[in-house]
Amino acid sequence: MRHHTFTEDLFIDFLDTLERKFYSMQYQDRSAAHSFYDSITQGKHFTEKQAQYVLKILFKYRKAVSDEIDYGNHMEMPQWKREFRVIDISKKVWVEEVDKTQRIVLRFPFHFKTDFDDFIKEIRYNRDSENRWDPERKVRTLSLYDYNLVLLKEFLKVNDFEFDHEFEDVIERVEEIYWDEKEYSKTSKVKEGTVELNNASPSAEVYFRKNKTNNVDADLVLAKSMGHIFTGKSKKYNQWTKKIASSQTNQFWIKDVADFLKLSYTVDGRVAVILDRTSDVNNWLYTLCDTIDNCGFDRSDFRVCFRANKHADGDHLNTWVRDNGFGGKIEGAKFLIFNQKPAKWLFKEEKDVTILASNNLFAGGQTMIRHLLKNHPCVVYVGDIAPTVQEELIEL
Repeated sequence: MRHHTFTEDLFIDFLDTLERKFYSMQYQDRSAAHSFYDSITQGKHFTEKQAQYVLKILFKYRKAVSDEIDYGNHMEMPQWKREFRVIDISKKVWVEEVDKTQRIVLRFPFHFKTDFDDFIKEIRYNRDSENRWDPERKVRTLSLYDYNLVLLKEFLKVNDFEFDHEFEDVIERVEEIYWDEKEYSKTSKVKEGTVELNNASPSAEVYFRKNKTNNVDADLVLAKSMGHIFTGKSKKYNQWTKKIASSQTNQFWIKDVADFLKLSYTVDGRVAVILDRTSDVNNWLYTLCDTIDNCGFDRSDFRVCFRANKHADGDHLNTWVRDNGFGGKIEGAKFLIFNQKPAKWLFKEEKDVTILASNNLFAGGQTMIRHLLKNHPCVVYVGDIAPTVQEELIEL
């Protein structure tokens, strides 16, 4: 019978014996046991919780090795070769220079990781914002310029992080800039039932006065297209247009075609629809036609600005477009529908297209289309499934 002074040595002998006997442990125990085995052979320290699990495994499978190994009093009084590792559960944040740039450095316990990761996704300025994990130091580092530091400070404060003086100094400087910027930022507001621009240039004021219609919903979207974000909180106005006007992003998603049409009629200007080349164009048009009729809208507001090739069912689609009132001149039409790409004349006027819509599911396709969908002031994706886009996407 083999005896061992230290519990770590007992465990190594125990697992080697089970392996030699081809003894099958339960899956969760087998995985943990091999992890503990590796830790011991690499000279690592257990936490107290891990040590308890080691003893649990030894006790659970003791009969399988009782003919070769004498446990002695290890179950009652284990003798550990190394001191237990104490897990640091403190939460700290500081600023230091990494690779010649200032970065925010955070240390926090593992169980807080999910909450932290979810939050910083909300305050990053873009998807490429730097967020690095340093496995050697076990800290998270963030770029000083890729996140809203004012919101980060509030989050860390609520979650009891310890701030160092340099981090507080940085936040203080950022807050001064933040509030100054807020005071002079371009926004819009509704005053006595009329949309007004804040901090607009003289030329922007002229353009806005020339194109506004005194329809609050339409004018809020017009102001947003000029870079003036709505900052009001009133519930009086259409919630779709209010959400568009108050969002920094230009990318929106609406599931229902009927809701898309209702939204479109609340704003002035044309709506251009670019159908994805991989979609079933015919069925999309048939569904649109039914929705127009069911909602009581006028088909004469819609133009299909393309024709199918005259083969297969091309003649059928062309005939359907003509017979259902979707052909004819574009003058007077509010909705212009294109297949894959718009005509060159579409954006010839400065206030021609208020909403650019698509049934795309993935960013891609032609460079011109990608550019349009990324940069138009108001892009609305229509369909049951949310598209995959690089920019922030808001559901209407």
